[in-house]
Amino acid sequence: MVSARWAAMGTENELVAPESARPIFSTIERYFRTAERRLSRFLPESDIGRLNQSHSWTPVSSLAFRLLWAADRWWRRTEGIFSPYVLPALLAAGYDRPFDALRSENRPAMRPSAGAPGRPKTPATGEAPGEVKPPAPPFPASEPRTRGGRLPAPGSFDPKAPPLRFDVRRRRIERRPDVAVDLGGIAKGWVGREVAFRLRRAGVRLGALSAGGDLVVWNDADDLPWTVEIEPPADFDGDPPPGPFRLRRGAAATSGVHRRRWTADGPKHHLIDPSTGRPAESDVLQATVLAADPVEAEALAKIPIVLGAKDGIAWLEAYARRDRRSGLVVLLTVDGRWHVRRFAPTPPAPNRRPPGDA
Repeated sequence: MVSARWAAMGTENELVAPESARPIFSTIERYFRTAERRLSRFLPESDIGRLNQSHSWTPVSSLAFRLLWAADRWWRRTEGIFSPYVLPALLAAGYDRPFDALRSENRPAMRPSAGAPGRPKTPATGEAPGEVKPPAPPFPASEPRTRGGRLPAPGSFDPKAPPLRFDVRRRRIERRPDVAVDLGGIAKGWVGREVAFRLRRAGVRLGALSAGGDLVVWNDADDLPWTVEIEPPADFDGDPPPGPFRLRRGAAATSGVHRRRWTADGPKHHLIDPSTGRPAESDVLQATVLAADPVEAEALAKIPIVLGAKDGIAWLEAYARRDRRSGLVVLLTVDGRWHVRRFAPTPPAPNRRPPGDA
């Protein structure tokens, strides 16, 4: 197995695959950099930057169109708990430039945690395998009215006032005037899924891609699983995380309030509660979701951060029954405890004694 590392999309990325895949590594790195140029809200000329500045229909690349469609779908599926439409709240909290610049200026950040699944290990042996431009101008402050009155607050869930309108035939998007887009982690999950698909289509039957808090693994060569380890926050000195976990094909995504944190009129972090427009204040410090799809894992990892441990787990269990999906969630709460819960369409049967057993 060989590996390649590069920095793109605001994080460190690593690809692990067989030696035969080495010629493709440079192509994958270029794809990540293309995605960054098209999806970053900090680049005015990117698709997201142009959309956030536009007052009308905006043509976008195929990559941005499909990703925004997917992000909007998850906004609807979670009834707004996951939201790519909280950029106004992020700007209000002081997150108005790339995090490295924010951390180095007069608003110092707390030490960030990697907050990501541990480095994947090979199934066979278990051994470890330019200039930043200023952000786009703020979104327009106009407040148009609909038949029902004023539009809801940015980030709130109201399917009757959709944040984005999609023109599939012309591949263009129109945003609601009081809305601005920040894709955040779901962009890494979506790009990771695309990369895994392209590699498998190219005949790479075994591989793992780590992009910050997102991990995609696959093994079509045999039945041996990858080993996935949870990484705690950098300043956490409590019990070690549960695991490791075995995953033959699938994804893991981690969200945590320690990962991107800074001080601006008090401590702030980048995980916004759409119902309040402020950084989430639940009892969950970090959430990792293991699921079949990296985009799904990324969206679901936000749920416990916003709702808290009890309500977040209940939501995931209801989601699994409703959409017939399965997965596992690992939570770290403010009391320093780790919690592991599986969610599936059918809840596990209670542990009962066999008939006649004393």
